[in-house]
Amino acid sequence: MARNPIYAIIAFEVLLASTSPGRCTEDPDSKVDVDSKIVGGFDIPLNKAPFLASLQKPGLGHFCGGALLSLGSVLTGCHCLGVLAQGVKRGEVQLRDYSDMTVHVGSENIDAPTALAQESKVQDAMVHPNCSFERYLIYDFGVILVTDQFKESPTVHPFELVSLEKLPFDLQTTGLINNKVTECFVAGWGATETDSHQHSQVSKGARMVILPDADCSDKLGRENVKFKNFRFGDNAQMCSLSYGYRKNSSDCVGDSGGPFFCGKKVFGLVSYGYDCGFWDTPNVYAKLSYFVEWYSIMRYKEGLHSMPRSSVKTTSPFFTPIIHNSSPSVMLFLRTLFFIVIHINLF
Repeated sequence: MARNPIYAIIAFEVLLASTSPGRCTEDPDSKVDVDSKIVGGFDIPLNKAPFLASLQKPGLGHFCGGALLSLGSVLTGCHCLGVLAQGVKRGEVQLRDYSDMTVHVGSENIDAPTALAQESKVQDAMVHPNCSFERYLIYDFGVILVTDQFKESPTVHPFELVSLEKLPFDLQTTGLINNKVTECFVAGWGATETDSHQHSQVSKGARMVILPDADCSDKLGRENVKFKNFRFGDNAQMCSLSYGYRKNSSDCVGDSGGPFFCGKKVFGLVSYGYDCGFWDTPNVYAKLSYFVEWYSIMRYKEGLHSMPRSSVKTTSPFFTPIIHNSSPSVMLFLRTLFFIVIHINLF
């Protein structure tokens, strides 16, 4: 008999009202449970993943993961920032209250932070305009701007963006399918046991391998027929299974919105899945190649709109990512965009 899916939707109001810190329960908005922890993984030092971030709220503690886009901005899941009841269409996602939300970086232990720990309040938050949950949770991307920029250190450093163009990003992602040479991981502070919702005190990681769409459709189709023949890659998603002998390792409760990364490059965000750490059952990630074009436009608009017209800047320190091997076509696109926005502002 098929098991019910556990989607990575966060229940702030119910958690704060009726549960102990760090525990999750059913979300009345989504009618589904949270899903986001590292099960069967290992301790991962933050000098190996210095972009890893923890999103926290008073009385709840850690509830979602994230990844540093820049020293002033954090990439996370749309479902970590918005109310995503099933049936929510594109453009209808309502942001949750983030006035008391904080972002924590730099320390492996978030319950007993080290001297390297840094935290900041949230200045602003936004979700991808295509984020929705009509039948599938798609375009699960959100961005946080912090009030105070973080200081770079051995355990605090933004991840590298493969490209600001979708095509080259897609090509590199495709090269990771069934690739057992390149080491890729998920990481976070989520729960470490299948039946637990208590977050881990220290950052954990698990090595994963991206699956072809057909394999993912077949495996998840055993759990829910709606995934049969579903084209994950065309819907801003990708799937993975654990690597090697740890066949039941996976992300789970508390890792939502956290990164799927290879080296210093992030390729996806923890989005949703079935029972944590269940044998041969993939988890689903928001595919970052579908994020970068919106992000490149958004960060330039934010940078321009925050400055007087007489002193327009092409970037904002809050939106300046590390871009890996930017191609001439990327730079041409950005220059063209820059002059278009200036023209609009001036006239």
